[in-house]
Amino acid sequence: MSELSPGGAASVTSVASPIKPEVFVRYQRAERLLPLDRCRLLDYGCGVGDFLGWIKTRRPNLECHGADVSRKAIEEARQRSLDVQFHVLNPNAPMFHDGYFDAVSMLDVLEHVPNETQTLTEVARLLSPGGVLVLSVPHAGPFAWMDTGNIKFRFPRFHKAFYRYILRDMEVYRNKFGSTEDGLYGDISYREEMWHKHYRFEEIEGFLGTNFDVKEAQYFSLLQPVWTSMTYVWRLLLHRSNRLLDSLVFWDAGFEKGRFSYNLIVKGVKK
Repeated sequence: MSELSPGGAASVTSVASPIKPEVFVRYQRAERLLPLDRCRLLDYGCGVGDFLGWIKTRRPNLECHGADVSRKAIEEARQRSLDVQFHVLNPNAPMFHDGYFDAVSMLDVLEHVPNETQTLTEVARLLSPGGVLVLSVPHAGPFAWMDTGNIKFRFPRFHKAFYRYILRDMEVYRNKFGSTEDGLYGDISYREEMWHKHYRFEEIEGFLGTNFDVKEAQYFSLLQPVWTSMTYVWRLLLHRSNRLLDSLVFWDAGFEKGRFSYNLIVKGVKK
């Protein structure tokens, strides 16, 4: 069993946006797999910079870069003054010279890209020989069907009505599910054919095989969608978090349940 601490979660809320417990446990595992003593780190698909903001509180002297295709997310990240260099990804104008980074993190990003092989080939170009990639994805285990990110496909009318009548926020709905201008797929787009993807380890190993040696794989969390849904409803109704539910998330993530797990994180070393 891995030692995952719920105690640090509260401190994260002061760094960037409040980080959910199910995301925080992923950050903890990524930190342990990344060679952060002396390295230049890129968070590929950084969003608004939550992971890098957290890392900087723990390793303030680390040189950190974040890159994302969403210009809006990068603008928000830059406004947070995190002592991190943020960049907008442009597939037609690759940034950085070959081998610029010692480590790259991709935390729940791969399932949103249109071409996994192409994306990972670019990541390999950015890494120096022997550089480390830490990649997390939803795992294609027996509980993948519970993914709340796919509710819009299973129950599209309920999904839209939930945002319209319960959350009363159709702007969030349009921004999160209606716009695909950034070319992202999955639960952040509304393309009918693109579900929030889950992967088997063998698939990830195949994507990495050409450019990386897989050194470690960890399976974690069993019923994350259950705890996530319960926490979301609790916050929606009472406008505050529940320490018991948060503790359940950490407890669940602390046990490695092999192929039954809901999440997978992999460490690869560039050949």
